[in-house]
Amino acid sequence: MREAARRALCEVGIIGDDEPMPPSILRISGNLTFLVYPPGKAFYLVKVGLENDLAREYEGLAVGHAMLPQSVPRPFKLSVHRSLPTLVAAGMPFTPLGTLDMRAPRGALRRGLAEFLGAAQASLRVEPVEPHSQRLREAFERLPPSWSFAARRYVDAIATAVDQLPAVRQHGDFSVSNLGLHGTTLVVVDWEDFGRALLPGYDVALLLCSLNDFSAARIRTNTAAGASHAWIAQLASETTGVSRALLLELLPAYFALMAAMKTECAYGSTLHARILDALAESLPDAPVLPAGES
Repeated sequence: MREAARRALCEVGIIGDDEPMPPSILRISGNLTFLVYPPGKAFYLVKVGLENDLAREYEGLAVGHAMLPQSVPRPFKLSVHRSLPTLVAAGMPFTPLGTLDMRAPRGALRRGLAEFLGAAQASLRVEPVEPHSQRLREAFERLPPSWSFAARRYVDAIATAVDQLPAVRQHGDFSVSNLGLHGTTLVVVDWEDFGRALLPGYDVALLLCSLNDFSAARIRTNTAAGASHAWIAQLASETTGVSRALLLELLPAYFALMAAMKTECAYGSTLHARILDALAESLPDAPVLPAGES
């Protein structure tokens, strides 16, 4: 795998064919990510796909970089080395954000988040292949049969309103751990789930979930006027057109999409169970989940 990363760097001309792998830091989270530091040069990111072909992430980085080059790393090339997909991108330094940053945001963070959400709403809009309500029905159908009655009633209730919303490709993993600041610029990384969700507000809902431990009750409380995350809900309303009231009404829809995307196989049983708990908490007529059901 290290050799696959080295060959990918050779292919894009960062190092010569006969040069060894430069100093690097390895991170493992499903796929392998090498942070590579060639002497005297900027640093680079090389991702080796162990769980997927990285095509979705390459597209997300390419589209995101074209949209906001100061906020999204530039991808160089997606190729295959030693039978493994490899993605080379420019490194982008940033200071990771934490939950405290999101409670008392600096002006740069407010501006950066507003700029990103607004640009995405304008630039990532697509013509839907199927209505939002149909995609939601399919997401709910992946849940255990005990959910079918509550899911059907919920989707029937929101179908007309939700199908009037535009289709906008979402980052897909817009959690606080994938955001940072470089000076006064917001940096957005990890685009592996780009475009899998098209429902406006999904990225904001996922950000709020990551800040509120996937609790629908905490999201409601912390986005109320004057509360710690009210500014996020306000920015979402201004940039995406999804008001706080609509965001809260669509929480079960967002949770169902998260459950479909962040499966036990890909993300582990703990996260999947937390999403189902949040869905049960937010969905009218939700079934009572036995302990440990996922």
